[in-house]
Amino acid sequence: MMQRFFSPVLLFLLFPTLFFATLAGHAQAPADSLQPPPTPRQTSVAPAVPLNPSLPTVFIVGDSTARNQADLGWGDHLARYFDTVRINVANRAIAGRSSRSYIREGTWNRVLAEMKPGDYVLLQMGHNDGGDVSGPKARGTLKGIGGETKDVTLADGQVETVHTYGWYIRQYIADTRAKQATPLLLSLTIRNIWSPGPDGKQHIERDMGYDAELRQLAATENVPYIDMASFEADRLEAIGPEKTALLFPKDHTHTSAEGAEMNAQCVALALRQAHSPLAAYLDAGVLPATAEQSDTPVPQANHEPAGDTGITPQEQTGIDRDISRHFGDAPLNPGPKAQLSGSLQPADVRAAMRKVADWEFERSQPYFDRIWVWSILYSGFMAASPALHDSRYRDAMQAMADKFDWELRSATPNADDQSIAQTYLELDLLKPSPARITPTQTSLDHLLAGAAAPIPSNQAQIPWWWCDSLFMAPPVWSRIYAATHEEKYLDYADQHWWETSNLLYDTRRHLYFRDVTYLHTTDRLGNPIFWSRGNGWVMGGIARTLDYLPKDFPDRRRYETQLRQMAAAVVALQDPQDGLWHSDMMDAQDFPQPETSGSALITFALAWGVNHGVLDGATYTPAIAKAWQGLVGQIYDDGRLGNIQQTGAEPAHYLPSSSFNYGVGAFLMAGAQVAELPAHGVKRSQSRRAAR
Repeated sequence: MMQRFFSPVLLFLLFPTLFFATLAGHAQAPADSLQPPPTPRQTSVAPAVPLNPSLPTVFIVGDSTARNQADLGWGDHLARYFDTVRINVANRAIAGRSSRSYIREGTWNRVLAEMKPGDYVLLQMGHNDGGDVSGPKARGTLKGIGGETKDVTLADGQVETVHTYGWYIRQYIADTRAKQATPLLLSLTIRNIWSPGPDGKQHIERDMGYDAELRQLAATENVPYIDMASFEADRLEAIGPEKTALLFPKDHTHTSAEGAEMNAQCVALALRQAHSPLAAYLDAGVLPATAEQSDTPVPQANHEPAGDTGITPQEQTGIDRDISRHFGDAPLNPGPKAQLSGSLQPADVRAAMRKVADWEFERSQPYFDRIWVWSILYSGFMAASPALHDSRYRDAMQAMADKFDWELRSATPNADDQSIAQTYLELDLLKPSPARITPTQTSLDHLLAGAAAPIPSNQAQIPWWWCDSLFMAPPVWSRIYAATHEEKYLDYADQHWWETSNLLYDTRRHLYFRDVTYLHTTDRLGNPIFWSRGNGWVMGGIARTLDYLPKDFPDRRRYETQLRQMAAAVVALQDPQDGLWHSDMMDAQDFPQPETSGSALITFALAWGVNHGVLDGATYTPAIAKAWQGLVGQIYDDGRLGNIQQTGAEPAHYLPSSSFNYGVGAFLMAGAQVAELPAHGVKRSQSRRAAR
């Protein structure tokens, strides 16, 4: 197991030593009453602190979970996580309000009267939207996000037209933008409701029914979605039901002051993780340092395996989160394996590709998004379409791009958020239209001008500070060059690639460390930790960057040399039995399962290297053949591709059935190259646009 040397009390820094002793008598809130609890007594907790008119203001708009009796709402604790010399924090939440009643009572209009251009609104509504539509409180909203309405008669005899939850949220967004301010949608705080999961353990409720609607609204309205709930749920599961109950002394919704403080920190961490515009105003000296990435939980100390699967509680939390976000799943009984040939014959390769592609295609389309996990799947579909002579996959990518207006996930994108542009640009290169690539070009030019996405304080302060980024970003920059012929894009990518390589590449072992926190981290045997997916990202990134790099580019040979070095290193670590690579490439004992996503990326890079004359076919085709046979062996009868590790930053454990979208994308990219190996007598794939 890995020795991460993180303090095991990290999660409890928010809780004073005497806290648990003081509250030890409280019992866990019952889970059977899911109606909104009674509105707590409201107090005048500093709602009218004078605002500095020369500074931007972040307004908190919410209910009692954000503002309650003195210090019991997270909004009263949020200011300490911001640099208040540069921004005001104004908590305008009111207990007992829903998205509807906050507007109807005039509170929202009062907030709008305070708002000015350049301000921000953190909107968190929903806990009370499930209440009665009419009656004494009359705060409920209609379910959904459509245009349905219902007229109700209030207690005073007035008739009110009630709208859907989504309608009210859109109203907040539109009003905020009309003030030239920026709206941000917050996930709802977690309720103290637990139930047994597939692993037989108790897991906390992560969604009270609004998460999907909020994510959809964020996507359609192009508003940042701040998932503080995942941080909160992870922390509560880490301490378990008994200690969680101490944070909910009254009911399953309202926390103690300590719980409110924890939630405030979760909001701040989520703002940073989402690379939101408010991240620039956070006080880095107050927030804990993390190895965060858009999908990456904070590494925990002393992972202890749980049960026969070896999956630790922290790993299970990550798996559950990925499943809740529709990246994939990991059923206990996935059914039998498929009976497919793992040979290198093109027909056999394409049969395996089609089975996996069609299975993923059918189940994933409703959840298409712009986060990196989807970008990798999109690259796989783009590779599968010509390989399988099936335009459905590419047509779906065109529809996806149109849906998102060809825009990136954020205005100042990190490498992950740039990755979707690989598909945008490949589509554009097939049928050029300058207007379609303008959003991508604008964002990249913004970075060229000196803009930068936030970087965790414990990481190297360079744009591509983690090795995964070498797959996510550089291929975008070589493709934008192919579309525009502007060499500034190649110069930027080349500069930052070797900046990252000089930092993370082990020139003796010819492998990449994931980031600087792993440079001196070892496993229990004292070996360095080299993550197979991380190294697959780099090898795949070299191949996909070279695809569009001119033959006469000065540093092209450096990339080719690094691919040759890494190819020799990874083949030496290939499992002799199944032909794949373990999650920890140096520790097959603690991580005995094959890991499909990393193995597929490595296979893709090896096959690409042979197809393009960078790697010797006689040397590497046998390794490719073993790897492809091993990958095909991970396919189930229904088309599921198994043994894909959940998102993360390091080697981990998972079920054999574990299947996630990015692993499928890597498999399809690998298959498209394997099907074209010269040994088949098929014309070698052209070094796309590189010979110019």
